[in-house]
Amino acid sequence: MPGTALLELALQATTTDHLEELALHTPLVIPREGAVDVQVHINPPDDTDTRSLTIYSRSENAPAAAPWRHHATAVLGTKTSRIETGRSHDDLSMWPPAGAVRCADEELAALYGDYEANGFVYGPAFRGLTAAWRLGDEVFAEVRLPEQVHGEASAYNLHPALLDAALHAAAFAPSGSLPQGSVPFSFTGVTLHAANASSLRVRLSPADPNSGHAAVSVLVTDDTGTPVASVEALAVRPLAADELRAAERAVQRAELFDMKWVEVPSEGLVSGGASVVVLDGADDLVGLAAEEDGVPGVVVLRCPDAGADGGGGGGGVGEVVGGVLGVVQGWLGLERFAGSRLVVVTRGAVVAGPEDGPVD
Repeated sequence: MPGTALLELALQATTTDHLEELALHTPLVIPREGAVDVQVHINPPDDTDTRSLTIYSRSENAPAAAPWRHHATAVLGTKTSRIETGRSHDDLSMWPPAGAVRCADEELAALYGDYEANGFVYGPAFRGLTAAWRLGDEVFAEVRLPEQVHGEASAYNLHPALLDAALHAAAFAPSGSLPQGSVPFSFTGVTLHAANASSLRVRLSPADPNSGHAAVSVLVTDDTGTPVASVEALAVRPLAADELRAAERAVQRAELFDMKWVEVPSEGLVSGGASVVVLDGADDLVGLAAEEDGVPGVVVLRCPDAGADGGGGGGGVGEVVGGVLGVVQGWLGLERFAGSRLVVVTRGAVVAGPEDGPVD
């Protein structure tokens, strides 16, 4: 999920049109299947009457007690009444600026191929950069929402794909202000001047060189040059493709251990008159395997209780889990049971509903 989307989320969740700062901590990865729940929490004012905002996420299937992953923290500003930024040419009404040199079409055509070579693949909705110019150490650009998402502009303060495309123009800065392979690290002094734009004029200028990060200031206006949004300093940091893949794997691992409850009618376990045999441990399995009678349709293994302190009647947690594992491995290793179903029955092992008490 692009950092510009977290910025939009913060602006949507508040009554202010100004953020003092938005710091991004970890990537928010959308799983290939399913969805994530997102939590935006606005804290009470501190001693200086300043509010902070935090953004978290977790899998939609996560248990109620599962932790939330922290992605961003914002410091909210006060209501600004769409303030101007104070520079005489911030309206960008003269377009393109006098003296600006247009970037060659070949440069724009190669841009997203270069990004892809560095591990960043942008889909059609994010390829909104249509023209760019250089003027000294500044870059000017035009961006437009692609046709397939053009109608979405009215749902946003500033469409995340549109603002993200505006930042791609930094690739044409003479000094490489925002090197490719970098992603937003923090937004400082963000002010929203107007909403619902579907196309922008963009100016990217070098920000404070003493900030410690590669950074630019950003001004975006509409097609008439009227300000839409401004960012005093956008700092970036390198993000390798391997880091994104690691974040995706972490999400996949979390999905792997999500608890999903599916009600199974009792007749769904035993059907067609199948016979049922109940086991209490590995010894019972050995005895069942030695019998010459017909193969049972269902083998039920009753898991012993470990006890809340790990020392119940069935032994400690390690002993109980080891015993169940031994039965499962033995059952899978016997061709005799290839046509049977093994059902492991536990009691109080997990919380299955709000009325359940402490787990064993």
